[in-house]
Amino acid sequence: MSNLTFQYRLYPFGDQAETLERWIDSCRKLYNVALEQRKLARQTSRKIGYPEQQKELTDLRAAFPEYEEVPVHVLQNALLRLDRAFENFFRRCKERKAGKKVKPGFPRFKARDRYRSLTCPDRYDYVRDGKLNFPKLGRIRMKMHRPLPEGAVVKTCTISKKADGWYVSLSLEIIPLSTKSARGGDTIGIDVGLTSFATLSDGRKVECPKFLRASERRLKKAQRVLSRRKKGSNRRAQQRERVALLHCRIAHQRGDWQWKLATELARKHSLIAVEDLNVRGMMGNHRLAKSIGDASWSAFAAKLEHAVVKTGSRLVRVNARNTSKACSTCGRIKESMPLSERIFRCEKCGLVLDRDVNAARNILRVGRDTPEVTLGETRSSAFHYRKVRPVVEPRTVPEKAHVA
Repeated sequence: MSNLTFQYRLYPFGDQAETLERWIDSCRKLYNVALEQRKLARQTSRKIGYPEQQKELTDLRAAFPEYEEVPVHVLQNALLRLDRAFENFFRRCKERKAGKKVKPGFPRFKARDRYRSLTCPDRYDYVRDGKLNFPKLGRIRMKMHRPLPEGAVVKTCTISKKADGWYVSLSLEIIPLSTKSARGGDTIGIDVGLTSFATLSDGRKVECPKFLRASERRLKKAQRVLSRRKKGSNRRAQQRERVALLHCRIAHQRGDWQWKLATELARKHSLIAVEDLNVRGMMGNHRLAKSIGDASWSAFAAKLEHAVVKTGSRLVRVNARNTSKACSTCGRIKESMPLSERIFRCEKCGLVLDRDVNAARNILRVGRDTPEVTLGETRSSAFHYRKVRPVVEPRTVPEKAHVA
C-alpha cells in the first residue's frame, strides 16, 4: 500500500469557522500544558511521556468543558505532536554528540500564530456528497477540484488555517500501480541548479521562474510598512495579513509550476533519477540561501514522489558526490571543478559537454544501475526509493570516444 495526500479548499459557514478556531486554540493550550508538565517532570527526575499524558485526558475533559467539545482523538494528536517534538530533540542531541553541526532545539511553547491546524487520525467517512464530514462538526463546504482515487481509504484528516483561508489535507492509502520499468520506457536524469532549475540528461534545460524575485519589490514595500506599525495594534495585524497573503501567493505560484513539471516528467518517463541533496546544509550559505529557497528543490522532489505513485514510474535518489566532476563517457574524475567552470572537458577521452548535462547523465547512469526494490525496502511506501553509491569508480575508456 502507498500513501498520498490530497488537499482541498474549505469554506466554513455560520459558526463553523469559530468552532474550528476554538478547537485549534484548545489543542494549542493542551500542547503547552503538556510541555510544562514534561519540563517539571524533568526537573524532578521523573519520566513522563505520551502514554501517561494520554491517560490523563479523561479527567482533563471532565474538569474543563472547552476540551469536552473537541473530539478526543484530535486532542490525542496534539499530545502526539509534542511527543514527536521530543523525539526529534533527542535525535538531534545524539547527532550533535556524533559530530554533526546541528542545533538540538528544545520544544517551545506555541503562540497563537504557531499552531494553526488540527488532525483527526481516524479512518472515517470524511467525504460525503462533495463535502467534508468532520466528527462533531458536521458537513463543511469543500471545493473538490479532483476526485479521490477509486478504492482509496482516508487514514487521517488535517484541517489547517492559512493566510488565504481554510484547507483540508486527506491522507489516503491506495494500491500503487505496477512500475513501468519492468516493461521498458524512457529514463531521465535530473540535475538541479540555480541558473537553470533542472537540466535533463537528454540536454534539455528547464529555466527557473524565480517567483520570489519577481514579487520581491511588492514584498519589500509591504514589509517596510509592517515595520512602521505599532506592535499590538490592529493596523499591524492587518498589515501582517497582507504580507502573509503575498507569501502565500508566491508559494501557490511555485507549487502550481512544480506540480505541472513533476506530472509531465512522471507521465513521460518510467525511471527518474534525481540528486539526493542536503538542502538544509546548503541553506547555510547566506549568499545563495534566498535563491535556493526560491527554487525549492526539496519541495519539487516531494512532488515527484507523489507523481510517480499515480503514474507507476520509479524514482531513484542518487548521491550527488562527484556527479559534476566525473566524465559521463569514461568515468574519469577530475581533481577540481569550480562553479565558474560551466563546460566539462575530459582530458582522457576528449569529451566536451555542458557541465550540468554531464552531471545529469552521471545521475541517470547510477540510477539505472540501481536494482528494482520492493515497497518494504523503501524509505516511504509512497514511492520506490533507494540511496545509491556515489560516482567514484572510473570505467574503461572506449576505443573511439565521440566528442559532443
